[in-house]
Parts: sequence; C-alpha cells; structure tokens
Amino acid sequence: MTGVMSHLHSGDKIENNGIEKQIEIFKRMYYEIINYGHTPTRRHIGNTAGIIKINNDFFNAYRP
Repeated sequence: MTGVMSHLHSGDKIENNGIEKQIEIFKRMYYEIINYGHTPTRRHIGNTAGIIKINNDFFNAYRP
C-alpha cells in the first residue's frame, strides 16, 4: 500500500461544512491502517478545491 485517499463530500462549496470532521475521521482511519502493519507514504483527501481549503501538514498529496 503506497497511499491512502478520500474525497471531500463538498470541497467545492464556499462553506467549510464538515471538512474538519472529515479530516478527523480520515486521520483515525489512517492510524488504524498503520496499526494493521501497513505503511502508506501518501495521504490525501483534497481535490482542487481542497488545496485551497485544507491547511494541514498531515496531508502530503492532492488531486488537482
């Protein structure tokens, strides 16, 4: 496994409704994957709109 990704349900909306909650859930699931012995190096949840909205050093890849 080289990476873990998800998709913001409303990343292109002006409001940030739910983005922080999605990030929190993503991080929890990422650490579960680590606990199962996998070591993915790429973590991304942001599409083009997410690049602008997400300011979090946890993520190291985006899908523009």
